[in-house]
Amino acid sequence: CDIGSRERNLVKFPSLLMKEGLDVASVESVNVAILPIVKEGDFKMADYNIFMAMIEKIGHDKRGNPLFKRDKEGNEILVPEKNSVLVLGETAEGTKTVAHEQRVKVEDDQTPDVPEIFAEWKVQEGLTW
Repeated sequence: CDIGSRERNLVKFPSLLMKEGLDVASVESVNVAILPIVKEGDFKMADYNIFMAMIEKIGHDKRGNPLFKRDKEGNEILVPEKNSVLVLGETAEGTKTVAHEQRVKVEDDQTPDVPEIFAEWKVQEGLTW
């Protein structure tokens, strides 16, 4: 390998590496990757826990069709609508009635649960941020 002819087209690492007593390497490309070098015994990272949420249900299938929660028999779970209006009525005998029959399906989505679970984990780990 002819080193003299290659030197004209080389990109060299910064002089900062030379101050540390390391050999300056030459690279034939502009794309340079620098590997951090740590002397043995200089740095020991402590073990720590990482939060990870595995969401299995996101409220829709791969085509975007909504999916809803179901009971053990396979029936869709219906709950009273939050913004429904009570309908006041009166029977022929004069008895007052209240109708509240508006129900909605519950979307099968676990993503809204993640922030609450993360907040619990954060407290358990003693994180204050």
